[in-house]
Amino acid sequence: MDKPKQKQEFTSRRMSRIQAVQLLYESDLRDSYNQEDNNISSEFTAILITGIKKHIVNIDENIKKYAPDWPISQMPIIDKNILRVAIYEIIYENAIPKVVANESVELAKLFGSESSPKFVNGVLGSLIESKEKITI
Repeated sequence: MDKPKQKQEFTSRRMSRIQAVQLLYESDLRDSYNQEDNNISSEFTAILITGIKKHIVNIDENIKKYAPDWPISQMPIIDKNILRVAIYEIIYENAIPKVVANESVELAKLFGSESSPKFVNGVLGSLIESKEKITI
């Protein structure tokens, strides 16, 4: 029996987010965002990676703004990249903020530390509350 279309889209979007987080994680480890990512498996992943790389300075500024107690250089790499994906989607893709936040918390539960979901939720909650003040 086939999955309903909405469920398939949800699953493929989640898989795209997971792949984007993984590719960004690798870029952080290589300390290079200029290399071509040849392992992209979906159009949505490509959109995320291309957009994040294009706007990484602004995205990281928003992370610093909404997580002021955590220097970005000391932030766990997985948490930072989950936030990058989420912030990109919220600001540049006009995604539904609460949906993106919920998905990001789920990714933090899967890949982050015990404190990651709470941290990701807190940062995104602050961003969502003041979204109208975000500068692009």
